[in-house]
Amino acid sequence: KKRKAFGHDPETGEADIGGARTVECADALEWLKGSPDGLPPNCVVITSMPDFSEFQAENWPLDRWKDWFRGAAEELMRQAQPGTLVFFYQTDIFHEGEHISKFLLVHEGVSRSDCVLRGHKVVHFGATDNKRTTTASNFTHLSIYEKCPVLPMEKA
Repeated sequence: KKRKAFGHDPETGEADIGGARTVECADALEWLKGSPDGLPPNCVVITSMPDFSEFQAENWPLDRWKDWFRGAAEELMRQAQPGTLVFFYQTDIFHEGEHISKFLLVHEGVSRSDCVLRGHKVVHFGATDNKRTTTASNFTHLSIYEKCPVLPMEKA
């Protein structure tokens, strides 16, 4: 059985312009936590979570931001339906001489939920022999996680 894909009818090949879309203007984590059913089924999420520099106005210490970052990744995967794909793209940062891998923070967070890593790519930009002059690295991680289906317990 063919399923109707977004923007395209597989039966006729014609564009589907009659679909509906809901745009939520809210804090993503608050919206997720307040949504009784989590993310809709058959959705794909593409996200890049806020950098530590975006929390400077809040005066957060680095460890608090790291905990928040892990928790945000975990919450996103907990609210996903089985089969949902979540794409994270994150650029590592440097803070006071420490290299902080945002891929590792994402992985630590999502590992606390039922999901599996489906892919990880590193996208490099800039010249490899240039000395870093900013707080960001010159590469970005693209990681793909899938929410695992809940399997029934096996009988002993």
